[in-house]
Amino acid sequence: MRNMKWVLVLMLAVSASLAQAGDGAASKAITEAIHKLVPKADVQAIEPAPIAGFSSAVVDGNVVYVSNDGRYLMQGKLFDLKTRTDLGATVLAATRAKVLGTIPSAHELRFPAKEQKYSVTVFTDVDCPYCRHFHAQIAEYNKRGIGVNYVLFPLEGLHPQALRKAQSVWCAKDRNATYTSAMAGSDPGSLTCDNPIADNLALGQRMGVNYTPTVLAPDGTEIPPGTAQSPDQLAALLASIAAKGG
Repeated sequence: MRNMKWVLVLMLAVSASLAQAGDGAASKAITEAIHKLVPKADVQAIEPAPIAGFSSAVVDGNVVYVSNDGRYLMQGKLFDLKTRTDLGATVLAATRAKVLGTIPSAHELRFPAKEQKYSVTVFTDVDCPYCRHFHAQIAEYNKRGIGVNYVLFPLEGLHPQALRKAQSVWCAKDRNATYTSAMAGSDPGSLTCDNPIADNLALGQRMGVNYTPTVLAPDGTEIPPGTAQSPDQLAALLASIAAKGG
């Protein structure tokens, strides 16, 4: 799912497995085909797609569409032009919501609102400038009734010191205060202890998290970066999601 070669090989594997499969056997055949190719692939969901003759599959936090006869595989966004919605985002949000429900509160840095109406889960990197800008507004989010639950998610490929800093934040006596200082530019040092960061990285992979800050509503909806950075816009969007039952 991470490159075109992977997708092309997956397409051939699915095609071979489904050549003789009927619609009722499609889900099983798709799963078996993917696991034959990538034994450790996490096939998180398979369901009928909004296009007749196709199924949507969430694999390692990514959505693909496979024809039920196994001949075609499509990767990318599928839009409903009438409703102007990304249909794949809806499928992925449902999967993300399930994964979010498995994150122990003890593995998060929580900044609750005094009068909390909404909450978001934020995958964050101490050295990410956009994450720092987000946290600089934490008081404004809280004032609007938004509780923020941070998941430390260091992107070592971009920030070589991110893992060390994330570990040190987690191992500090006062994690929230140390995180706040680190987001203001202070180096948290090099503390070590048992920590959930490896689990966080694995969870992020299952949800297709590939940048920070990734901001998720409880229903798994991914908040657009611009909206997430505006306390007023974020509050309005969370209210809309809540009104729809999210």
